[in-house]
Amino acid sequence: MGPNPRQKPHRQLSLIFTPPFTGWFLLQYSGTFKFQGGQVDKNSILHQINIDFFILSATVVQDLKMIALCRSPYYKHPIGCPNWDHKDGCPPHTKRFLSVYEPTVYIAIARLDFGKYLKLKEKIHPGWTEKALKNPRHWQGHLRAALRNFLTPDKIHTGFEIVKNAEAMGINLFETCANAGFVLERDPKNYVCHLNLLAKPTTPHRVVFCFVAPCHSVTVPHTLSFSTDYNLTNGSY
Repeated sequence: MGPNPRQKPHRQLSLIFTPPFTGWFLLQYSGTFKFQGGQVDKNSILHQINIDFFILSATVVQDLKMIALCRSPYYKHPIGCPNWDHKDGCPPHTKRFLSVYEPTVYIAIARLDFGKYLKLKEKIHPGWTEKALKNPRHWQGHLRAALRNFLTPDKIHTGFEIVKNAEAMGINLFETCANAGFVLERDPKNYVCHLNLLAKPTTPHRVVFCFVAPCHSVTVPHTLSFSTDYNLTNGSY
């Protein structure tokens, strides 16, 4: 079946360079976004909600207390997140972010108009509580898929990789986003966001150790040397 000629695409793409331009940029996309995977029902109100995308540069804020939050109790989970010690990429087996990556990162953000979503949701379900209307199961997968499809290889700088579990590695995402001038709502009413970090792994530095040892067959000292890869960030070989 061909496209509906009466259906007008609602898309807007803007590329904004932050002066002085040094290679860091803000890329914003808004409008209806169709996904290759993780599609929602064709009648879902999510098709009526704008998603904005941002790629911002920032210096991360590492705060290892973020890891402990995974053990904080929440609804139906009195001992915290069930993924703790069970899922790859989750504590307590994760490495500290700054022992693996450089502190300067890109923040890739997908932002959904949550205020509009809640209004439309309430019209469909007028008897629902606020907690039921905000249930992340109804929109979280959609937003995650949006960011995954948006982050094509051409948007990732050479040498950088996607980090999806920055908080599990001790990064305070609220403070890190604030460093980029982007405010995350702690109790969202207007916007909800899903984000990944684009980070560059630390480069091991080559250190040369030189030792001077006497050589008994000659009358002058003989210098012995060797080199090894030593990571100056975390002090490991």
